[in-house]
Amino acid sequence: MATWTIRTQTSDFKRALEMAEDQRNRGYTVWIEDENGGHVDERPLKHEQTNRSLREIGVAALFLLVPITIGIGGLYLIGVWVDQLW
Repeated sequence: MATWTIRTQTSDFKRALEMAEDQRNRGYTVWIEDENGGHVDERPLKHEQTNRSLREIGVAALFLLVPITIGIGGLYLIGVWVDQLW
């Protein structure tokens, strides 16, 4: 079986982590190297990435609040409909 090597170069470490995680999720073996070809330990640097931006928090809140609002509104409309039947 042949082994293939793909190299990508970026100066943004966050982007390098995103690309590495994407490839790992697809089942590939991935590592990050520095400019000298040395292996970079990702674990301490991943903890810096956990800060969420205001936009990400807003999108998450939207994905949570919209279904809840639709559900409560739907239950209210069912209650009004059942009330009219009696």
